[in-house]
Amino acid sequence: MEITANEFKELKTMLKRIEQRLNMGEKKMLTVNEAAEMLQISPDRVYHYVGAREIPHYRNKCRRIWFDKEELEQWMRSERVTPDYELMDKAAQYTAGKNNKKR
Repeated sequence: MEITANEFKELKTMLKRIEQRLNMGEKKMLTVNEAAEMLQISPDRVYHYVGAREIPHYRNKCRRIWFDKEELEQWMRSERVTPDYELMDKAAQYTAGKNNKKR
């Protein structure tokens, strides 16, 4: 089975992305493009979040933007959506607590 030039180019691109992700695991500070890759969003969206001050970031004297990898991971976890089963458990506990207080 022969690989076409287009398929080879696609494989090369995939390998480059894998290599970048492996290297990202070692880094503590990320560039805009690396942050976008980690967050699986476009660099334009990252710049939007930076401009709106919605994402933790750093700027050096040259105005270059950097992201702390651990802070990005925390930011990703900051808006957790509580699943229904947890809400139902909390409601049951709350209701059980109110019933105990009435007696």
